[in-house]
Amino acid sequence: LGYCSINDPIYQRTREFLLSDSNPYFFQGSAGSGIGGPHIGQGYIWPMSIMIRALTTDDDSEILECLELLKNSSAGTGFMHESFFQD
Repeated sequence: LGYCSINDPIYQRTREFLLSDSNPYFFQGSAGSGIGGPHIGQGYIWPMSIMIRALTTDDDSEILECLELLKNSSAGTGFMHESFFQD
């Protein structure tokens, strides 16, 4: 996002932590994976976290995975929800 190089070691470690099981608000399930928060409940993922994941990588396959996940998280409505359950 322009703050530092995508190759910066601190940036990479921070991103790795946020997108791992070490983060208590990172959830993975059959419907997808991403970051949520305490006020929406355990297991609920914010689509915004998936957007930020896509914006903070230069890996084309990861970006495509994020876009597909966002498309599939709409429950067939075509609208983005505030959150969705990991399963």
